[in-house]
Amino acid sequence: MRRRKHRRTYRKYFIYIACFFIICIIFRACSLPNLNINLEDVAALRLPSGTIADISALSSKYGVDFAELLTIYCIENQFFPSKIYGLSQAEIEQKFILDYKDIRKKYKTRALKPYKDMFNLLLSEIKAFPVSEQEPSAELPYIYGDGWGTSRAASGCDITDRENIKGRLLINSMTDGTIESLLNTETGGYTASVRTDNGTVYTYAHLERYADGLAVNEKVFAGAFLGYMGNSGKLKDTALKQPVHLNVTIFVKFTKKKFYINPYPFLRYVENI
Repeated sequence: MRRRKHRRTYRKYFIYIACFFIICIIFRACSLPNLNINLEDVAALRLPSGTIADISALSSKYGVDFAELLTIYCIENQFFPSKIYGLSQAEIEQKFILDYKDIRKKYKTRALKPYKDMFNLLLSEIKAFPVSEQEPSAELPYIYGDGWGTSRAASGCDITDRENIKGRLLINSMTDGTIESLLNTETGGYTASVRTDNGTVYTYAHLERYADGLAVNEKVFAGAFLGYMGNSGKLKDTALKQPVHLNVTIFVKFTKKKFYINPYPFLRYVENI
């Protein structure tokens, strides 16, 4: 009888302890912050130009997952709703990395997943800068900046020929993938689109002409020659001729949606690797 009584007592204590831990877990989950991230800010991705490279270096230094580190840094800054001056790598290390474990505990893994998956996807796909020159020169043959949301760049990034000469610079695929379309539209001119195996679409507009023999459904690899930089297509609501430039757009999957994301931070990153 005593043994049975003890067993009942142990079960009762076990149930109490189990309930206590369940309540603690629920309380912690409920107390974690709601992200409340504006999707427009995710798309605009107003990261200072060198930040992705700095985060990459710090992830290697501290053995922290690159995409997760980049995700939490962006979320901690609400995906930068306005443009800011970038912190140096040392400042990011001091203000963010050294407290990373405590910062990471603030967020549910499930809440971080869609952002992390998107960054993982793009960072694994983008392997080459889209512009190169036929003859090496002492200075970069192109210029570009973050023009997201402006009337010209709209949902992409413009890379302009420094000498404004059609056909001088080569346009190359940033990723592995398949040629999805080769179009000549009124505003985009000669435009090539490459779809990756993951479904992301990278579009290269305003070409002077395509590479000889380039065809729809052709498999291409990162760095593959697509055509020549030009100024085909018309500027909206004006008779002015466009400068010689390339417009790059990235159409990426995010959760169950697809949207355009600012290529500029990724261009700055891949330009230097």
